[in-house]
Amino acid sequence: MLDVKTIISKMQKISEEKQWPTSNADSLTHDELLLEKDFVEHPNREYIWILHADGTCLIPLYQGVDPVYVKYWPNNYYYHVVEDKLNSIPESMAESLIYEPPFNIVSCTSLSVLVDKMNSLLNEPASQNVIFDIDNQRTTEASWSQWRNAFECCGNTLMVEFIDKVKEHAAKLTKLRLVA
Repeated sequence: MLDVKTIISKMQKISEEKQWPTSNADSLTHDELLLEKDFVEHPNREYIWILHADGTCLIPLYQGVDPVYVKYWPNNYYYHVVEDKLNSIPESMAESLIYEPPFNIVSCTSLSVLVDKMNSLLNEPASQNVIFDIDNQRTTEASWSQWRNAFECCGNTLMVEFIDKVKEHAAKLTKLRLVA
């Protein structure tokens, strides 16, 4: 379980040691508030925390967050946030973590489980973008194409590829259900 107070303390200490961010210092406060709020619903969530001269960025893992947040900021410090640890990691590991899919698709052995997992994922704030013009109160198998198109427009190739695989798996599950 995430130890929010310890993580926040470590983030503040590292920020002071590195003397970063030099601007947008309120981004650290924003990250702290996000951790505190997110902990209530997701006490075991992991994150990548990025510290750079112009601010910080706290990215929840396994949520389909656009990898651009990790890939396109040069000269950063990267940290993996898990439980009470804030581990320094190289950029390559941060990229590897951000490209991890939200969940193991093949572990969903029924269409209803797959739909529920996708509904949960796509209703997370980290998955949504203000430009998405999708009724995201309850996602359905039918809405996945809309979501895919929205992710494609934003350039989130991780989620485009993930939704393609989800749709393929859903078709297999549907076929198996019809045969049984």
